Amino acid sequence: MTTSPLAPRSTLGLGTGPIAGLFDAVSADVARATIDRAWEAGVRYFDTAPLYGSGLAEERLGTALAARPRDEYTISTKVGRVLGPGDPSPHFVDAPPLGAVFDYTPDGIRRSLAGSLERLGLERVDVVLLHDPEEHMDETRRAADAVRELAHWVGVGTNVAATAAELVARGEVDVVLLAGRQARVDIHEIPPAEIKKAVVGTGAATKEQVQFMLMRLLKLKSVPQPSDAADGVAAALACLMGVGAPTLSSHGARAVRS
Repeated sequence: MTTSPLAPRSTLGLGTGPIAGLFDAVSADVARATIDRAWEAGVRYFDTAPLYGSGLAEERLGTALAARPRDEYTISTKVGRVLGPGDPSPHFVDAPPLGAVFDYTPDGIRRSLAGSLERLGLERVDVVLLHDPEEHMDETRRAADAVRELAHWVGVGTNVAATAAELVARGEVDVVLLAGRQARVDIHEIPPAEIKKAVVGTGAATKEQVQFMLMRLLKLKSVPQPSDAADGVAAALACLMGVGAPTLSSHGARAVRS
């Protein structure tokens, strides 16, 4: 296991599930605009996965980052599912006809990451996360060993804090990504001395979810509903990156400097 802590190039990251049509259709233009705005706001950490839109998130992220200097951003993707002909996840709208099948064998891990690198247009990613391993906990050590042949950092991406805590206790992962949070809840279950980096996801994808997230961030009883999820994400980024209060409009979010 690597001994130095992971140091993403920004403390705030952008998850790419929503730009792949999570719950609502998202056009390629809106997806690109979301990533561009995140970059302009100073975001340099991006997380993705084959499951997100059956590869669509990785393709869109790779396209948006293609002209960016590779050493200026940190990127993570996930393994544990392999894409093949079939039905996409029902959570993603307008995804290509590819199903994501769990495969925690070393060969499956390698094929999953190879497909991700092809879609991203990259030769490497910084972090590889074991994705939703709850039903494969007896295979995670072997899977993590396979990942270590291919990436410097190995982690787990899950909605279940207990899963992350167990893998940290076993010494199998360096990084934890807890999804579906709008605050740092459950992270206390993981001994801080035993983990090198933790990431907490907001789980915001729809307009309503982003509106709620902004209310929490700004500590207000109400905020205008964004015109779409990307609009709201850009507003949240403006708030979190400290560039001023976000202004929501039908034309997108703008950071208003005070």
